[in-house]
Amino acid sequence: MRQVDVLGKVAGLTCAEIYARLADFAIYPKYSPAVRSVVVSAGDDGRFYSEWEVSFREGILRWKEEDIFMPAAYRLRFSQIEGDIESFDGEWSVVADGPGGCLVRFSCAFDMGIPGLNDILEPIAEQALRDNARSIIKGLVPPVEFISAEDAA
Repeated sequence: MRQVDVLGKVAGLTCAEIYARLADFAIYPKYSPAVRSVVVSAGDDGRFYSEWEVSFREGILRWKEEDIFMPAAYRLRFSQIEGDIESFDGEWSVVADGPGGCLVRFSCAFDMGIPGLNDILEPIAEQALRDNARSIIKGLVPPVEFISAEDAA
């Protein structure tokens, strides 16, 4: 399993404002060129799902995920249930960072599921996921300063 962690520092918006934007998947294509489409739906069981198409190198990566929204904690968990990747799970979160600032974090673990090619494909996928997460954050909550996860620990 590969890990991706993207952390951005945002000033001028509250954690609640940032979370509201992150949780509104339907607006992602409008604010990020990396996201081609997102279709959001709710199941009869009260669960939430989203179907994604994102740019991946010169192609398109597709998947469907179950989404768990935790607005009181400013967290959103996702878990792929079908798609082009073998396994893809992660989280968006927002935490306060001093007066007038917040940290936005995207973290995920994934496995391309192609034995023998993982050593070649996974670093490419890792960079694409990192770039796409940065594009989403930059589009939804500008201006943002990206920092390493270790700097914020």
